[in-house]
Amino acid sequence: MILQRVYNNILQFYRQGEQPGTMGRVASKLFRLATKNAGASVVYSVDGILLGVPPSHGTPFLWCVNKDYSKSLGRIAAACSRKYPNSVLIDIGANIGDSAAIIRSQGVKNTIISVEGVQKFFDILQSNIPQLGNTIPVKAFIGTSHSHTYVKIRVTDAGNAHIYEDAEDYGTEKTGLDTRAEFITITDLAKRYASDDEVKLIKTDIECYDIPVLNGSLDFISRHLPVIFLELHIRDIDEKVKGVSWKDMWSNLKRLGYSKALYWYNSCDFLCMLDLDTDESVIDDIHGYLRNRAGLIYADVCLIHKNDDDLADAAYKLEKQHAIDLRSAFGEA
Repeated sequence: MILQRVYNNILQFYRQGEQPGTMGRVASKLFRLATKNAGASVVYSVDGILLGVPPSHGTPFLWCVNKDYSKSLGRIAAACSRKYPNSVLIDIGANIGDSAAIIRSQGVKNTIISVEGVQKFFDILQSNIPQLGNTIPVKAFIGTSHSHTYVKIRVTDAGNAHIYEDAEDYGTEKTGLDTRAEFITITDLAKRYASDDEVKLIKTDIECYDIPVLNGSLDFISRHLPVIFLELHIRDIDEKVKGVSWKDMWSNLKRLGYSKALYWYNSCDFLCMLDLDTDESVIDDIHGYLRNRAGLIYADVCLIHKNDDDLADAAYKLEKQHAIDLRSAFGEA
């Protein structure tokens, strides 16, 4: 297929640990503009899982530069699966199925409920289900209550979607299409698709909605005590509009018995594991560093309950060694 060959050649401009030169950037931009509406017309291998992707989608390009981008999710999911082999995993902000592919690439067989509200991404997610196996696609947005409302949806060239319920508060950032959307809660989701199952991992990547959604799901979290894996963006405007801060959520999770937090810088480099009780000042400093970074600097965070301290300790040792190995390999290249 000609398009696939061109796509593979464009990806060759991207190398591990390096950004492409001028020719690569220009060729990539022109190619992605020309194929912006091409749908899932090329295939990319996510560590052996063949995923249909739009040629313009940004994630494969990120993987070419850093093969470990977002891959910590798969290792955490594998640890959950080993301890809770019959549990269900919930993937909120499933996009085209790339997170599920990362999880499957680690040999995880558990049922994954993949939730995506943006129609163009959901259509591709559905087409990828045969490759993902034992994955339930659900078209919905996750919120703090069940409702139907009009929102603005802004889809970026990188393949992300930003949702604005209170669009006027976001000024010029709120550009996008007006869409009537269904919001359901995590509790609604589990009742429909996993009513008799234990949920032991919740992953969220929903562009600044992670904190309000998770903080609004504390009843569900208190019943299942899942490992929580979120993409953490901290912005003054989100705290003002949505009425909840990271401190509110961290405090509520501590009250439920959550004890450890693992951090990865920009979904790539493992930073540390911190204790929610004894490392409060360090957490505050890290979160202060992340604040108001316009999406350019953020962290993946994994929050783990004290009942799973063994899982947290094992994950910490694995991630620390994995980071050392990656840096050693890069230094020897």
